Amino acid sequence: MTADRDEPSKACGWESDLPTFEKTKPRIIRTHLEGFVRDASPEQISAWDDSIPDLQREVRELLTRDHAAAGYDAILEYELPLESRRPDAIFLAGAGVVVVELKGKDSASRADVDQAAAYVRDLRSYHSACHGRRVLGVLIPTHARGWLAERSGIQICGPDALDTVLAEFGRLPGN
Repeated sequence: MTADRDEPSKACGWESDLPTFEKTKPRIIRTHLEGFVRDASPEQISAWDDSIPDLQREVRELLTRDHAAAGYDAILEYELPLESRRPDAIFLAGAGVVVVELKGKDSASRADVDQAAAYVRDLRSYHSACHGRRVLGVLIPTHARGWLAERSGIQICGPDALDTVLAEFGRLPGN
């Protein structure tokens, strides 16, 4: 988004600080995403409608428990440089980066974990803004609840546990 945060940037569908993300009506965020992902399928639009309120709830809970999180940023549908792949969400948490992939199911498959791990690898290895930063991958089966597991360095949790993952990550030394 531009400095006044009125228009989507060329690299993502939505970017704002967490307080702005939490307070913006989900339909406004979805409109920005649709403007960025012009060929979004009805299934994609439905997934945004389902996931944006969950992400906003978790951000609200994070902001309540950790005042430093007001300085964090949320980025949705970030297009990786030189590719058309897009992680669902990225949270800039202090000096760290949290990459979130959402899946509309109750458990994580190996392919889901591999996809999230590839996003982490590509950002860590090929994105200059991530050089020297801690990058964490989080996979969220949206029909699951709580923290589920860690596989191949990827945290797997239900949407209700994202605030805890972000809070713990933000407290790590160097973040």
